Formats: sequence, C-alpha cells, structure tokens
Amino acid sequence: MDAADDFDVKESWRWLLIEVELARHMWEIGGPVPGRPAPNKAVLDLLFPSLLFIRAVSLLDEALGKHIDERGYTAGNSLHARLVCLDEKGELSYSAELRELK
Repeated sequence: MDAADDFDVKESWRWLLIEVELARHMWEIGGPVPGRPAPNKAVLDLLFPSLLFIRAVSLLDEALGKHIDERGYTAGNSLHARLVCLDEKGELSYSAELRELK
C-alpha cells in the first residue's frame, strides 16, 4: 500500500476548510500575550492566503493523481501532466482555468 492509497479526498478537503476558517479568525482566537511583542499581522495576513492556496492546489494534485490511478491512466508526476492526461480523456470541464493554477 502506498501513500496514494491512504489519501482521502473528502477528509483532506474537510481539513482544508477548517484551516481556512481558522486562518480567517486567527486574530479573534487568541489575544496578545503579556510580555511578548505583538505578532506582525501584516506579514501573516499576506502569508496565510498563499499557504492555503498552495495547500488547495496540492490537494487538487493528490486527488487528480488518485483518480488517474483508479482509472488506470498513465500520466507524469506533475500537476500539469495530470491535467493534460485528464483533458485528453475528456474528463475536465475547466482545463484551461486549471492549467493556470500551476
């Protein structure tokens, strides 16, 4: 059994949505800690959306890889290769938009 067999798309997506909500409300969760400098909110406000985007694209890549394996298709090890493979099989509705993610 390899790592792709353990990948659960729904559970991973659920955790991503939880992480998005936590990031959305991160400044409400904890207050300032006495004796410590306040966090640089500007940096974190810029950093979190990028990290969540990378996580979402990684989740898409894993899900596409699992789908390709389940169908018995052959594709390369990159998101682009997976998108091309599924586009050639007629299984993508928004192939041009998805290719812009890479």
